[in-house]
Amino acid sequence: MRPRRRRSASSRRGTDDPPLPITGDRSDKAYEWWLNASDKLDYFVAGVALALVGYLASTFRPEPLGLDPKSVELVAILAILGSAILALKRIEATVVLLKSMHTHLASNESVGKLTIAASKGEPLINERTGEIMDPGSAIRKAKLESTTAAKAGKHYDRWAARARGLYAWRNRLLFGGIFGILVARVWSAYKR
Repeated sequence: MRPRRRRSASSRRGTDDPPLPITGDRSDKAYEWWLNASDKLDYFVAGVALALVGYLASTFRPEPLGLDPKSVELVAILAILGSAILALKRIEATVVLLKSMHTHLASNESVGKLTIAASKGEPLINERTGEIMDPGSAIRKAKLESTTAAKAGKHYDRWAARARGLYAWRNRLLFGGIFGILVARVWSAYKR
């Protein structure tokens, strides 16, 4: 007799039941884990690519260019070097992305707080600077912060697209370079 499998909580719920909520703390923690893992992967790939270039360049013996294994090896080393450069540029892009995200979020939070304070019709005191704002000044400041948030959002989108492209090309060049090294080594073994 086979043991009965327990149904999961989601399969026990009816189809009309709303999905279970996910708290913001868990999603923030998951994002933090992903960001740390992504950073570590970027650093690792950059380090591996630079180490490969160093090793391969030190063992490379140049010959005149032509359709031969040494030329393929040279192109492969250059591809891996390009991958290392793109890996460093991707790390830079991630730093710019985080700064843009911070500016976008901070400006949006500021807009919300200024708008709420201005809607009460009372003077607003900035807790950090001690500056006192009347409701009209708070609305003007909120509009300025809204513009800053929009610019930061567009800046973020541009850099996010750039980071995705750098990621893709970094990996293509790295794997292409490794494949080229393998082809050159096998080809040189058969050429002897």
